[in-house]
Amino acid sequence: MKNKIILTIGASCSGKTTWAQEYIDDHALGSVISLNRDDIRFMLFTNGTRDWTKYKFNNKNEQAVTEYIDSRALECIARGSDIIISDTNLNQKIRNKWKQFADEHDYEYVEQIFPCDWKELVKRNAQRHGGLSESLLWSQYKRFMQQYGYIGDNKVEVYQEQRKLEHCIIVDIDGTVADMRGVRKPFEWDKVHFDKPRSEIIAMVEGLAIRNGHVIFMSGRDGSCYDYTLEWIEKHITAGWDDYFKYDLIMREEGDMRKDDIVKYELYNQFVKDTYNVAAVIDDRKSVIRLWSVLELPNIIDVGGYQNEF
Repeated sequence: MKNKIILTIGASCSGKTTWAQEYIDDHALGSVISLNRDDIRFMLFTNGTRDWTKYKFNNKNEQAVTEYIDSRALECIARGSDIIISDTNLNQKIRNKWKQFADEHDYEYVEQIFPCDWKELVKRNAQRHGGLSESLLWSQYKRFMQQYGYIGDNKVEVYQEQRKLEHCIIVDIDGTVADMRGVRKPFEWDKVHFDKPRSEIIAMVEGLAIRNGHVIFMSGRDGSCYDYTLEWIEKHITAGWDDYFKYDLIMREEGDMRKDDIVKYELYNQFVKDTYNVAAVIDDRKSVIRLWSVLELPNIIDVGGYQNEF
């Protein structure tokens, strides 16, 4: 059986270090060695203190870290030890380097994938001493999702504009153009036609619609209120604009209780992808905003409150 070089692949706080330590503990002493860039940065430059304020990210220091890892990897090869590269490994060039290294030394190359929900990453990062900034954590999460991620059962595919396709804007309903507050409870679908219009958002939608020619109203509402929702749209948004833009309403199927981002990704794949170019997307739910951001849709407009997860 071949020795292995295992690359952990995932954002910070996704469980890579814990898995690597458990893997090492399950094998004979010295038979598996973990090489981690952060550990080596601190070992070489901060006397082992895990304090990012004491480490300077520059080419000289990073090259020293790389050279140390490479030399340790060769030592592991000489001893016949398995190797875990327990970093994020989200850069394809890094993965290619280690795959070539494995091939050259007759090692089996293995990728150990660590998917993790965004909110769980944020929670773990907040509990970790010296955690990352949220912007850096998001960058890692996004890169992971674009290369390895799934939304529900569907692989993430980054948006690509296509020549000759008609443009559209994607517009949410609840909390975006429609305000249910003081009118109904979230799942009272038989009362959605009483929702109050958000006039400022609607004015923005109308302007973008006139400019781009087509609106896809994409709602996470239950399909049982499709007719009421369409009536509301025609009363408060599209009335008088028929000569200026087209519109469609697409909604989740009746009784589908899955999360909004899962449902909307399926609706996007079914009704928008490869049919329209997206000029802008407007929503209020953070999970959906994150979905559109991962897909790299252009001009994502968040009209919700701060951290409006609900």
